[in-house]
Amino acid sequence: MESHRHDLEPVSQEQRASLPDARLARRLVLDELFDLSLYQRLRRVGTPELTRTLDELIEVEKVHFAFWQDFFSIKIPRLDVARRCKLWFASKFETSR
Repeated sequence: MESHRHDLEPVSQEQRASLPDARLARRLVLDELFDLSLYQRLRRVGTPELTRTLDELIEVEKVHFAFWQDFFSIKIPRLDVARRCKLWFASKFETSR
């Protein structure tokens, strides 16, 4: 899998002004961060084949996460409480197999 950063063009201030509200922007960035965090967590317990796939997905999610932060001009360094709980809950299944 290759990075598609070159496909993601920056938007102008005019385009940004017509974007949905800040709550949607925050949700999109947090969703990308959750996906990235989930893949990183699953990588810890995956088979070698799954780990290779997750490594590729992690690189893609890093690009998506950075893109949406740049696109909306917001930086979110960590998951919100709801998503951290969801990630914690998901991790309980990975260790209980």
